Amino acid sequence: MMFFRETPQLDLGHLTLTEKQAIVNMYKQSLIDQSTLRMFAVVDNISVAIGVAKSTVYRTLKEYKCTGTVIDSPHRGGRPKIIANFDEHTKNLVRKIVHGFFIKNELLTLDKIANKLRNEPDLPQISRSSLYTFLKEINFRYVQRNRKSILIERDDIVRWRLRYLNSIKEFRKEGRPIYYVDETWVNEGHTKEKVWVDNSITNRRDAFIQGLSTGLKNPSGKGKRLIVLHAGSENGIII
Repeated sequence: MMFFRETPQLDLGHLTLTEKQAIVNMYKQSLIDQSTLRMFAVVDNISVAIGVAKSTVYRTLKEYKCTGTVIDSPHRGGRPKIIANFDEHTKNLVRKIVHGFFIKNELLTLDKIANKLRNEPDLPQISRSSLYTFLKEINFRYVQRNRKSILIERDDIVRWRLRYLNSIKEFRKEGRPIYYVDETWVNEGHTKEKVWVDNSITNRRDAFIQGLSTGLKNPSGKGKRLIVLHAGSENGIII
């Protein structure tokens, strides 16, 4: 006994122009080679050969018989993404609204974003579910919050640095002498981190009997802080 594996039939839905034309060509060839073959048998052969559902073959042949030709399906590829309905200006406005919550360190929810969008006359109305999809399409992700802090420069520090670099550039053009000031500090209780100890002395009584000590005493605190300033230029340190 011989067993034949049935070719899987896939319903491709919207076919390309090339796929539709292949179905039509096979249909025409079947009429030439097997003119007595009934329609359902022709459709079955085409369905098995190409790997599409019989209903798809019937729809393609119906289109060919009614119009005399076949055209590419205009909706092939599925439903367009929501992001395709908005221009770059709208995307940037939504992104700024979301980052507005980030700047205020305010916990963000879809309802808060949706309420904010409703108060913006320049933005189109969008449902809550569509807003969720739209945020994902512009690269926002809803993930578990990470409590690890990341060191990021503040905007005011970045602007401060730019002002400093521009000022230094102008001062050098004018030939002004530039002095650099720095500071450090020393604690009154500053001491060495490593010292020698006698491990044979285990308690105060042993030290008293042997006429020895228990070792160096640790300072009770760091004490007062002494600020050390120094300034200098390309000509050396100013005394």
